Amino acid sequence: MSGRCRGRGRGNARRRTVRNSPERDEGDEFDAYEDPLDIGITVKNEVICPEMFQTEDEVFGMVDSQNLVEEQQRMQQAYHLEAGSTDYHISQRLSSLERKMDFLLNINTRILARVDKICENMRTVTKPTDFPVKTKEGLETVDVKIANNMDKYIELFKSLLKPSGIIKNIGRILDQKLLMEMNYAGCSSKTGLSNYVNLNTALYESLRTEGYSFDDYKKDVRMAFAKAKNRVYKAKFEANRLKKLFEDNDDSSNDKEAQNNSNLNVEIIDNSHLSKIAVKCREKMKTLIKSNDFPVKTAEELEALDVKVANNMEQYIDLFKNVLMPSGIVKHIIRVIDVTLVMEMNYGGFGSKTGLSSYTNLDNALYRSQKTEGYSFDDYKKDVRLAFQRAKNRVYKAKHEANRLKKLKANNYGSKKEF
Repeated sequence: MSGRCRGRGRGNARRRTVRNSPERDEGDEFDAYEDPLDIGITVKNEVICPEMFQTEDEVFGMVDSQNLVEEQQRMQQAYHLEAGSTDYHISQRLSSLERKMDFLLNINTRILARVDKICENMRTVTKPTDFPVKTKEGLETVDVKIANNMDKYIELFKSLLKPSGIIKNIGRILDQKLLMEMNYAGCSSKTGLSNYVNLNTALYESLRTEGYSFDDYKKDVRMAFAKAKNRVYKAKFEANRLKKLFEDNDDSSNDKEAQNNSNLNVEIIDNSHLSKIAVKCREKMKTLIKSNDFPVKTAEELEALDVKVANNMEQYIDLFKNVLMPSGIVKHIIRVIDVTLVMEMNYGGFGSKTGLSSYTNLDNALYRSQKTEGYSFDDYKKDVRLAFQRAKNRVYKAKHEANRLKKLKANNYGSKKEF
């Protein structure tokens, strides 16, 4: 064979690049590797004998350099793809963490701004030393202060009037003595809350909610004034009644504590003080009932009581008022007359019964203790007759029930014995 043959060289080495993976950034390519065996040497007058040339399959244990390079490139590519994928996921997670951090920082900034605002409001809402307002001059001063800082006082009134609103808590804004001299519009020579425009506006804004109009606010304020005044009137009445009861009682003069209570200044009495007086009254009533031996048990005691009532009518009238409270003589006649004596009595003395009307002084004191406007003596007699009837019916019913249970118990015992 003659001729010119080329060696096994493959010319210039091919540059292999890896296409951009969708998971890789643009421009990130693998470096090209040249085959060190593929050097492209040309031999002059080289003669190749095909018989003597060994194929790749005939070479035992030898590997083509191109296959080696391709295998190396595949491994390198796999390594870079794995590394690139890992880097990509790490990059994605870092980006996600950065977004979350930005979100949390934004939320934290808003929270801090809100906290700062709340703290600022708490600093502005100082201790309400100006409330409750006690004088008209104080009202004018507060009205001027509210005009200079409306928002501050709106927040203050919100905290003062919680949770029940102005109807129950107006006493936290205006003192009781000042309340008695005021109403909303200033009618009947009273001082009007509406004259203090800034104070009135701040109170309305502190109570304002969706659907709550200014007319609703005015109704609530008028109701607040009415209820506050009624509490004071009721406290005065109760205190005066208890004071009179203690003064008229002979035993109270020996009780130093009761004497001190009788000298109380009752112009303005709050609920807690009134409850203390009520407790004292109940304790005192126990001693009064015990000292006068109520309820009366015999006809002789009724006669003796009638004489005592004649000598001190007013004292016994007040005593019967308290003994028969709160439901009157219809339910509580047995507090005055014992139930055994009630069974032997009626009002008119008919049917060989002892008549309550025979004891004129006692009868008169009981009527006057129950007397109210429009309550006549005939109404009193009807109530006393009804009281006797109901007291006796309760006794008859109790006897019947006792006999029924006794009979039932006897029948049960007999049945068990037969068995």
